[in-house]
Amino acid sequence: RKLSLSNALGTGQWQEGNAFLEVQLSKYWTASPQTKYSSWYVDIYNGLLDTDKVNIKYYVWPVRGGD
Repeated sequence: RKLSLSNALGTGQWQEGNAFLEVQLSKYWTASPQTKYSSWYVDIYNGLLDTDKVNIKYYVWPVRGGD
């Protein structure tokens, strides 16, 4: 099992500054489109997962591919 960068103990408790700085408690696009004109986003403030039009400005969180 791989542990989270934010919490090596694996307890799931996030604390500001653990691994990332200046994280905005806002909406972030996912890499998964829903249609040609909409895509999925996650709101890390409240955990909401939903879709919106792709021309809306949300944050992005660049990550690299898997192993």
